[in-house]
Amino acid sequence: AQREQEELEVTAGEGNRELSDIPREERMGPGGLDPLEVIETLPQSMVKAFESRDVEQLKQALMQMEPEEAQRHMDRCVASGLWVA
Repeated sequence: AQREQEELEVTAGEGNRELSDIPREERMGPGGLDPLEVIETLPQSMVKAFESRDVEQLKQALMQMEPEEAQRHMDRCVASGLWVA
C-alpha cells in the first residue's frame, strides 16, 4: 500500500494554483495531456481521491464505473502525469 501511495502523484486541489502559474507547454504530461485539463474532466469521486492521495478511494471510485470508462480516465491520468504507472 505504501508503494501505491508513493506512485500516486497528485496535482489536484492545492497544487492546481501552483500548476496554473506554469505555462501550459511546461506542465504537459508524458503523454502530451495537461494535468489541469484532465483533472477538470474527472468524476468528482476521482478528484477527491487524487486530492487526498488515497489509493483505496481511487480504486473504489473506479470500481463504481463501467470498465471502459474507468480505463479511459486512468489512461488520461497517466498521459497527463497525474498517475505514474
